[in-house]
Amino acid sequence: MFKTIHPLSVARHGKLRLKPVSDYRFAAQEAVIGLVGAEIHKAIHAFPIAFLRSAHAGGTSCQMVGLLSVTPGQNLLVSPDGRWLGDYIPAALRAYPFVLARSQEDADTRLPCLDEDCGLLSESEGQPLFSEDGQLSDFSRRIIDFLTATERNREATQKGVDVLEKAQLFTPWSLQVVIQKQTKAIEGFHVIDETKLNQLDDETWLALRRAGVLPLVYGHLLSLNRTDLLGQLSGLQAQLAQQLTARPKLDDMLDFGDESILQF
Repeated sequence: MFKTIHPLSVARHGKLRLKPVSDYRFAAQEAVIGLVGAEIHKAIHAFPIAFLRSAHAGGTSCQMVGLLSVTPGQNLLVSPDGRWLGDYIPAALRAYPFVLARSQEDADTRLPCLDEDCGLLSESEGQPLFSEDGQLSDFSRRIIDFLTATERNREATQKGVDVLEKAQLFTPWSLQVVIQKQTKAIEGFHVIDETKLNQLDDETWLALRRAGVLPLVYGHLLSLNRTDLLGQLSGLQAQLAQQLTARPKLDDMLDFGDESILQF
């Protein structure tokens, strides 16, 4: 999704403006997307939420993700002409082309960065990144505040997911989706085992409650009812690809002038 990332600086971006994002083709290849706890109450209605195990320096851990496709490298929620087809846009996409990236000098420090190959930068159109006196513009500050809040919530969410893993509640997900009358198996994801959850002893249950992870648990389980949506979207994508000439006019899908887009 991000191609050429550089730290935001007045020396490099002082005269630049950012045009509004008009479509979501930048995320067309994102089959899964990381989620934070603050958005789960909206995300559960839009797509199934699962857990994806990944390796890191300390071993492996599960991360909470939204499942956006049945095929790697394809996002079923992005239409061929760039429209977002779902009811909720994940926070990880709403600040594009901004992102917090780790500093090369200090791995514990995250810097606000910009994808310079986003195709949205201009010297004459859009929102200014910096004011005339070289300070961050109000627009840029709102984006950075949103990124910072999201990152803090991501850290808290991951701690909660780690608590669930310590309780040994994850189990591989045997997911099968019907696509155009054919059944497709999707592997590699984990879900919470409801049987194990219901058999927890009181002490472990209270530990989950104190850790504040029960909303994640129940939100995740409720979202699994949306797995049928993936099959429906796969069929819709095929239809949309054939009907591009009759497509409706694109709305301005993401206007950073509206501060509500930067809220959970």
